[in-house]
Amino acid sequence: DSRRLFYVALTRAKDAAFLSYAQTSAEGRERTPTSLMPASLPETEIAGEPLPLLHATIVAPEKVRALVEQYLETESLSPSAVNDYLDSPALFFARRVLRIKEPPVPALVYGNAIHAALAAALQGAPEEESYAALERAFGHSLLPRDATFEKLRSEAREALAATLPELPSLGTPVHVEKSFSLVRTASGKPVTLAGKIDAAFMSEGR
Repeated sequence: DSRRLFYVALTRAKDAAFLSYAQTSAEGRERTPTSLMPASLPETEIAGEPLPLLHATIVAPEKVRALVEQYLETESLSPSAVNDYLDSPALFFARRVLRIKEPPVPALVYGNAIHAALAAALQGAPEEESYAALERAFGHSLLPRDATFEKLRSEAREALAATLPELPSLGTPVHVEKSFSLVRTASGKPVTLAGKIDAAFMSEGR
């Protein structure tokens, strides 16, 4: 395989081919050129500054603790973040602290779209605006636009059509997408708990 790759690399050159290699590895060990390199080729040494050190040895648990403390001091802790921690501290750290993006999940896209449509309906928007909110949510998703996507969107529209007539039976919505925020102290540090109440209803005086 190495010979084949070397052959392809050389035969693609039109006028000249320059073969280079690193004299030292990342660990500082001396390196030699590939054994396929012809011995008669003239050598040219290129002067250059060494690459800067891009990493350092750290104690992982201490760094994790420091990053989590920084997150708690600067970010609000939402119910979904708490649920992430209860499910798995590692999941909480990856999602919330490191902010590692995950591939889009169809069920999550579906749920967010229905949520946006129902929130619009509960806030008194006309029915067509609820469907428009559903379409916007699907339009902003990162899911591939294929047959599965169209099936998911069609099922969401059907679910919304079945749910809208049932909303009046829940009572009068008094809080929709209501934000809340409160501060609690943990180990001497203030932690902000914040989030949104999806909906609260008044029904028969309750």
